[in-house]
Amino acid sequence: RKAVDIMGEKSFADVHLLAIPGQRHPAVTDYALAAMQTRFDALYIMDVEHKDSQNNFITSSLAASSYPPVNISYTTTRFTGRGLNNSFGAAYFPDAIMRLPADPTRRARVPASVPVLGAFAQNDALGYAWTAPAGYNRAVLNVEELGTKFLVENVDAVYDVGINPLVAAPGVGP
Repeated sequence: RKAVDIMGEKSFADVHLLAIPGQRHPAVTDYALAAMQTRFDALYIMDVEHKDSQNNFITSSLAASSYPPVNISYTTTRFTGRGLNNSFGAAYFPDAIMRLPADPTRRARVPASVPVLGAFAQNDALGYAWTAPAGYNRAVLNVEELGTKFLVENVDAVYDVGINPLVAAPGVGP
């Protein structure tokens, strides 16, 4: 929270995007969201809390092969129950599987905010920063696969509660 306090103060830090990859707990994410609203000039890219099929929080950063499966229904219900209403944040889901830059032979599961930051950078490189990072050119993610597979109805359920879904399009990829 101290770091968020620093980022939230205009005179201390010139930021336009804030991400705290892997921090999903509302004590941190809600605080960061409020800080960006106070700044009134930055966007917080937020990772969503994950729930499993037993409606338990998934708190581990285990390897993708041993990661408990995420239950989309419980995850979206939890997010909705938080009652967030703030236009200075954007929530993304699910996690992604990426090659490690330092060792391309290894893969790691990363929070959604990691590839989303890459999509924002790609978007800004292609055109104007105020254009939305969406679509098949501006929002292509540098990931091998997504941690949770979506059906069409799952994408709608995630989007309807205010979470930006990361999806894999046939023939295009994530």
